[in-house]
Amino acid sequence: MFLLRFIPLIPYRVLDLSFGLSRVPLKRYLLAVVIASPPRIFWIQVILASVKSLSPQKIIGYFSQYPQIYFLSFLYAVVTLIFAFRLKKIFKSS
Repeated sequence: MFLLRFIPLIPYRVLDLSFGLSRVPLKRYLLAVVIASPPRIFWIQVILASVKSLSPQKIIGYFSQYPQIYFLSFLYAVVTLIFAFRLKKIFKSS
């Protein structure tokens, strides 16, 4: 759940409806929303504000022009995975 909130390809509306129809406790879902949504929103807005378009060619051009942003995006994905697995261990133990 936490990891899905971080992935930029899945719209928030789809996640909200999916988890609303599942048996996920509201408290856990709200925790995932509060922790995972702000970094995703910030990171996507930084890239879109720089590119000023949703064109895949412009986004690819932006990443090739600024490889450090591409690296930071990769790092964001890795940190997301690590954080999600650590949260999973915490919830399993409680």
